[in-house]
Amino acid sequence: MTIQLNENNPRIAYTLAQGNTRQSFPTTFEFFDSTDIIVFIDGVVNTAFTVTGGSGTTGDVVFNSVLTGGTGGTSIVITRSIPLQRITDFPTAGAFNINQLNTELDRMIAINADLADGITRALTLDASDTTASITLPSLDSRKGKTLAFNITTGQAEAGPSITDINNVSQNVATASQNAADAVQANTDAQQAKTDAVNAKNDAQTALANANLPTSFTGQAGKIIQVNSAENAYEFATSATNNGVFYGLRVDTSTGHLVVDNSVLGGSGTFNLSDYDNYFFSSPNIGFSLDTSGDLIITTP
Repeated sequence: MTIQLNENNPRIAYTLAQGNTRQSFPTTFEFFDSTDIIVFIDGVVNTAFTVTGGSGTTGDVVFNSVLTGGTGGTSIVITRSIPLQRITDFPTAGAFNINQLNTELDRMIAINADLADGITRALTLDASDTTASITLPSLDSRKGKTLAFNITTGQAEAGPSITDINNVSQNVATASQNAADAVQANTDAQQAKTDAVNAKNDAQTALANANLPTSFTGQAGKIIQVNSAENAYEFATSATNNGVFYGLRVDTSTGHLVVDNSVLGGSGTFNLSDYDNYFFSSPNIGFSLDTSGDLIITTP
């Protein structure tokens, strides 16, 4: 058997669509033993399978149970990792087995392909980089630290601690939230200002529509009331000067009922002992007698 260089990529990936089922997956690359095959399902190593083929040929990975594609699809990656070892010891002289030599050479080519696959997936220097190699910091100095590169030499060195990075990230998140809160507070303040201006304008409009008196000169002590047309306000005598005294007494010489009263807004002196009855009320109280001779008092 001869390894085909253009078919010697020791890795193949499948995507099983959501809800689809499948149990067998071809390797598409040659391998020698079933232990050469490593399988990952959604990034996790899986060993629940058997292998057909091998011994220098391609084959199939057959899972112990049918796979069903999960949400968004399921990833199946099949790789090859041949142990770095000789399996044949040739004699130092005389004839030797050509088939064994061919197999040994095929294994070496396959192992080189496996190593090349790992190298291409590793962090490496660019071909144009003048630095020959990079050495990681020692175990103790890099524990809990990030990987950084020296500003002058470009060599690898221990960077800020993961804790410091997390603290910075948290501080950035907190600052971002504070900024967002400040923006929202400013928006709320602007809205409150707008609402206040609208309330002021509404109050001024309501005041203008109320038709209140505009001049207060000479109106000290008065109150505002609705005018008789009921379309505006006007000044009126204050409540302190709005009461009228009414005194009721019987004239002993004639036997008639006599009503004495004060004048609204005026002044007067009355001796309460002169009256059989008295009260205070608004002006324009009416007094009359009904047919039975009873006193009728009518309020405005």
